[in-house]
Amino acid sequence: MILLVSSDLSLVEFIREGFPPAEHHRLKVVDSLDEACRFARWHQLRHIVIHLDECIESDMIPRLIWEAAARPRRIPILAVSERYQAERALAMFRLGVADYLSRSEHLGRLAPLIHALSAGEREGALSGDADYCSPMSRIDQGVLSGS
Repeated sequence: MILLVSSDLSLVEFIREGFPPAEHHRLKVVDSLDEACRFARWHQLRHIVIHLDECIESDMIPRLIWEAAARPRRIPILAVSERYQAERALAMFRLGVADYLSRSEHLGRLAPLIHALSAGEREGALSGDADYCSPMSRIDQGVLSGS
């Protein structure tokens, strides 16, 4: 099951429409991080998506990330913001999110990425399409190796 934390009905519907009809039951939507923490504690989740809008209490994000990490199988978290903000992305990565995307820039790829991440197919889903990868996956490997 995939947990979507959002109070934005247009985003929820857009993501829901991106899933095949047979898999709509795999998406559970809650509108508060407190509810998401309780849900993550008692249900087996494959993935969590947090919509970082004004309705979400940002002080609860670390608690949800901790809940996801405390599971026997760590639950990957995808953070979605209205616009890409480098400082916010860095903060989210430091907290431990699996990826951070911009709704305005990556909306068309959001549902397929959520589906791929929840199926454990991140590498296959992102290969050859660096348009919506996290910043870390776009770094030239030659820079890291010093060559």
